[in-house]
Amino acid sequence: QDMITLYEAAASKGHYQAINNLYLLYTNGHGASGTLYAPQPSRARKWLHYGLDKNWAMANYWLFDALYEGNAGYRHNPKLGLAYLQKAVDLGVPLAQYELARIYDKRFKDYNTRERLLDCAARQGFSAAMNELSRVKRIRYGNLKESLQLMHNALRYGGEGGGEAALKLTMVYAKNKALMDKFIATPADPVREAAYAELEKALMGTGTKSGNPFYTFPRLDEVLPLPPAKTRWKGIYSAMSKEDAAFYQNPPDTAALAADILKRGIVKKEEVYWTPRKD
Repeated sequence: QDMITLYEAAASKGHYQAINNLYLLYTNGHGASGTLYAPQPSRARKWLHYGLDKNWAMANYWLFDALYEGNAGYRHNPKLGLAYLQKAVDLGVPLAQYELARIYDKRFKDYNTRERLLDCAARQGFSAAMNELSRVKRIRYGNLKESLQLMHNALRYGGEGGGEAALKLTMVYAKNKALMDKFIATPADPVREAAYAELEKALMGTGTKSGNPFYTFPRLDEVLPLPPAKTRWKGIYSAMSKEDAAFYQNPPDTAALAADILKRGIVKKEEVYWTPRKD
């Protein structure tokens, strides 16, 4: 609830990322902790149209999602949805490029086009595309050096793709390489194994603690460079920018911020109320 209140306050001031997150949350009904809530199609559509009115490239991806899946009060229309996805791709939206790459992979088995689209998204720092492209380089071409670099770069940019890359890197440097057998010749490295495991938990969480996909690690090469360089690992905060490390080590009181926003009337409490699903 505090998260939604804060996003609504930022969105009311036109904050792009907050509006993006609200569209996704109101469409899918997923809370940060994994709790499910009833989707709010009218509110998702409200922010979608805000983006379209502003001519945001990303709004074309939201419209694709709405039409392709029948979300945000739109009728299910996959053909029209794909047209908007292509428009978002042409405008350079990395998420759209990644999504279209998956369609070319699964529906058309066009692996060359898939690879080109993944490369476009990866060059923009989209970690999920980097992670997927690393698999292509490893399996299709046997290029382990490039695959390793792509996984490492995906981790630097964080997100779910970065978390998955961190998990794979943990297995690359472990003694047992059963799940990453193509790296059987890569020497085990306990320091790197432990470091990548720490980074994976920070992004993805554990069974009892949520991760934070917003973590990024711009200083990763300074404290955890790929071999043959020696490691200087001092924990996840050493891999962040100094500003981010200070922020995450001393997080703000979001409940107090949310209460202040409601008190000042920036958003009304009833505007951000969600009804839990009965199922």
